[in-house]
Formats: sequence, C-alpha cells, structure tokens
Amino acid sequence: MMKKVLIIAHDFYHKEIISAIRVHGLVNYLPHFGWEPIILTSESSSEKSLYNCEIIEIPYINKKLTRYNNNCKKYGIIYRLTNRFFEEFIGETYDYNINWLNTVLNEYQSKISLKNVDVMISTSPPETSHLIAYNLKKIHNIPWVADLRDLWTQNHYYGYFWFRKKREKKLEKKILLNADALITVSEPLALKLGKIHTNKKIYSIPNGFDHKNINHQEKKLTKNFSIIYTGKLLSGIIRRYRNPEPLFKVLKELINNNLLNPELISVDFYGKIPSWVLQLVNKYELNKIVNIHGDISREDSIKKQREAQILLLLTWNHPHEQGVLTGKLYDYFAAQRPILSIGYFGGILPEILNKTQAGIHCSNSNEIKNALLNFYEEYLQKGYVTYHGINLEIYKYSHREMAKKFAKVMDKVINSSVKAYLD
Repeated sequence: MMKKVLIIAHDFYHKEIISAIRVHGLVNYLPHFGWEPIILTSESSSEKSLYNCEIIEIPYINKKLTRYNNNCKKYGIIYRLTNRFFEEFIGETYDYNINWLNTVLNEYQSKISLKNVDVMISTSPPETSHLIAYNLKKIHNIPWVADLRDLWTQNHYYGYFWFRKKREKKLEKKILLNADALITVSEPLALKLGKIHTNKKIYSIPNGFDHKNINHQEKKLTKNFSIIYTGKLLSGIIRRYRNPEPLFKVLKELINNNLLNPELISVDFYGKIPSWVLQLVNKYELNKIVNIHGDISREDSIKKQREAQILLLLTWNHPHEQGVLTGKLYDYFAAQRPILSIGYFGGILPEILNKTQAGIHCSNSNEIKNALLNFYEEYLQKGYVTYHGINLEIYKYSHREMAKKFAKVMDKVINSSVKAYLD
C-alpha cells in the first residue's frame, strides 16, 4: 500500500522555474518508491488534469500587496521609503506571501484530508510553505520534512538589515525546530544550515533533471564554433556574481592575437539579458560575434542547448555561494554537450564536472584561455567539439535519484516517529 506525502509547494505550474521542476520530479518518481504525492499549491490552472497526482489548489489574493502597489502609484517614493522602514523594524513583509498561510488554515478543513497523510514536505522559498507545515503539524501531529532549496536567513542575498535579520532568524529557529528533518540542495549548504539548526537531521539532496529528457538523438550541431548561454542574468549590484566579462576579455585577447577566427565564432545569449551585458559587448568590441536574442520558450531553450558546440555556465563569484548550483547545470546535463563553467569561486561545481566529465570549470583568465583553445583546436580538426560526459555519473543527478533520496528521508522520519511513539 502506498504511503501518502503532502507536498506544500507555493509554485507548481510554472514549468520553467527550478522550484516547480524539483516538485515535478517528486510527483513523477516518488510513486516508484512507495509514495503517493498530494500537492498543495497557491495557484489554479486548467492544466491540473495533466498531472498524475491529487492537486489541492488554495489560491489567494494578496490584499496587502495590492494595497501597497496602489499606494505606491498614489504617493510615490515617500510611501515606498515609509513602507520599507516598517518592513525593517516591525517585520512586515510581502516576501512570505503570508496571506496564503491564513487562507490555507481557514480552508484546509474543507479541502485537505490529512487523516491518511503520512508525511508532509514543505519546500521554500517562499518560507510561507514552512509556516503552513508548522501549523498543520501542531494541529495534526504529522511528521514534517522542510526542504530549503535556498537557505532562509543564511541566504547571502537576504535583502534586509541586520536588525530585521536578527528577528527573522529567531522565527526561523522557532519554526524549523519543529521539523523532523531538513533538506537542502548541497553539502556546503547543509553544513551552513547546521550551524544554526544544531542537533537537527539535515540531508543534502541536489536538484536534477528528468532522465527521459536526455538527448539520445544524433547531434545536429551548429556549423560555427558556438558558445551558447540560456537563461537570465541579473541586474544591480549582484550582477558581478554571474558575469560574462571574463569570457569577453579572453575572447578579445585571443582574437587580437589571431588565435581565434572571429568569422567562425558566435556567442549567443537566449533569455532575459540586462543592458549591462550589451555594454560589456561594446566595451570589448565583440558586436560581430556576441548575439543577444531575448526570451525564448523552455522547449526552444532545450533545442538551442542541444545544438551548441559549447554550453556556457556562469557561476557565482562569491565564497558564500560555493554550495549554490544553478538549475541550468541539470538542463545542460540532459543536453549532452560540453560545459564551459566560469566563476572565481567554483565551490562544489568543479568536483561535479570532473566526476561527470561533462565539462570544465575555469576560475581565472589562463584557465578560460586554455579551455577555449583546446575546444577550438578540436573544432578545427573535426568540425565539432566532442562530448565526454559519463552517463553513469550524470544519472546520479536525475529526478529518479532525487525522489529516491527523498523517499529514504521520509521512511526514516516515519520510523523515528513510530519508535518515539512506542517508547
């Protein structure tokens, strides 16, 4: 008989974001390991029937956010600054989607049958999912696993001042103290999480890809030496953490030294790319080889990845982010094309790329130069760049393996709960 797990996932129907992709992997493969998923989400969709699981939709209207937006239009910058002050000092925030918590607690009796649920999984961000699980556990005493795809107050990009962070850290400790286990996406983040959640069972389960999407077809690659990036880049101060400038600088140098033929090369960006990237293109006079195409669908993005000679992965350049792995990595695994990863703090990524042989990580200009020249020399000799990925290692990052690890954690949680009850 299948055990049942209630997965509290704020985002579910957004197929192109990593939060939804992670939950879709659980929906597809948890049944293989004896678990029947039930999804609790904040969204409504006509696509509900496409998923082979029960989906409980409890949407909400964030009246606070609506009022905030209306007042911003009416009162302008003064209202924004005043509102920010209250967010910092009092703790009011729209980031939690807190109204969803109230809506769920008001409607769960009529829409959620918790009598047969064996375990709950709450996945964040937003952290509202954990607040919901915390309250449901208090009412029904159901074992609870909290999945933090990004860390809460330990997130390097936490957006509030220290006094707000201090208050919120107390909330985090209070809420997650009641979870039976914590999960995050990498070992470095698990160690970091353990610093404030001591004596708590913490597991590392990375994101992944659906092995059914592995590119087994005959490769139809671009004729030119193409370096392709799919996805968005960020604006503002954090743009330096995923920055193509080191690549542009090396390309400019190699072209000037006649080591690369610009007529054979293209660097293509597909996705939401801010204007500062175009400024860098102009700075290094790479307008003839760097092309910015704008947003495309996920399906078209996957197609472009499979056509690439080289897949560009821009990683974070801050030591606090060494445990962060972008979801793009797993799409690239499925595309089965060589990965060129660039970032001065590679974290666990160089080890993963080395084990899978799916690509190479470069942390300085010399490494970027050597990697490009090696790829380019092979391209000139063969007309393409060879992919050397080891599927036995790559499949360790499949959704099936991810679901298997989640199932093991839930089984442990149930066994611990039964043992505690018998004792």
